Amino acid sequence: MKDLNNINLSIAEPRLFGSLGALLPFLTGVFCIPLALGVAPEVAFSENNLALFSIGLSITSCLLIFIPYLFRWDWRAKYFGMSLLYVGSVGFLGVVPWLGVVLYSSIPLSMRVALFAAYSAAIIWWCRRFIIYYKHLFSEERLWRRIYTEEEDAIYYLQAEDQRLIDRKLKLGQVPPIAVFIFFMASAFLATPFATDIRVTTGIAFIHVFLTLAMVPIVLMCFGLAVRGYLIYYYYPWKLKYETGKDTFVIMAIRKLSSKQPD
Repeated sequence: MKDLNNINLSIAEPRLFGSLGALLPFLTGVFCIPLALGVAPEVAFSENNLALFSIGLSITSCLLIFIPYLFRWDWRAKYFGMSLLYVGSVGFLGVVPWLGVVLYSSIPLSMRVALFAAYSAAIIWWCRRFIIYYKHLFSEERLWRRIYTEEEDAIYYLQAEDQRLIDRKLKLGQVPPIAVFIFFMASAFLATPFATDIRVTTGIAFIHVFLTLAMVPIVLMCFGLAVRGYLIYYYYPWKLKYETGKDTFVIMAIRKLSSKQPD
């Protein structure tokens, strides 16, 4: 068994990384609570599903801060991968305002349905790119064996090699193009002078419309990374364990593999 504590960065050690990473969904939940309550102040807290979800996210995250140490997380992919799932939670800062507009605004139902469909389609399309990419990668043994190497005692996921394939070989963009960021951010700021009219038309505070627009590329990025994390740290390691009976561990840096590691 490789000495992964010696190979990998100490700051990324799953217990430390997992505990610190849990702060992301915690803070996301905290910020989403006033957004959820503000979009429908007339709705009781106990009946506001967005607020209940937000507070549930924060409470659950408090528990996740301690779990890595309680259960002695190591470099198994299923532990290391929690960090990317946590990144996905940041997307709720855009999803909660969007759902607030869909559920509680006074705009016509047909427009709300269209907004829901368009937003959902964009998220599905973006995340599906990662599913297609890794499905293609696993269809060619020479490719997937470059990122999952099998040894006698375990399978090792080579994070740096996977990143190299994404960036240089197969060129899959993990972040929306800068033009997408500019378009949606500009749309949100250009709508600001009409904040009063938008509030009257929609029946909700302008901040929710602003965040719905401005956060679109952030939502795509965060959810896309979460889907990628699920695939590389959970789905494919599970398939490999089913076939080989071996757990998958994470190696972050290829350059250190050449040095002899103790068994």
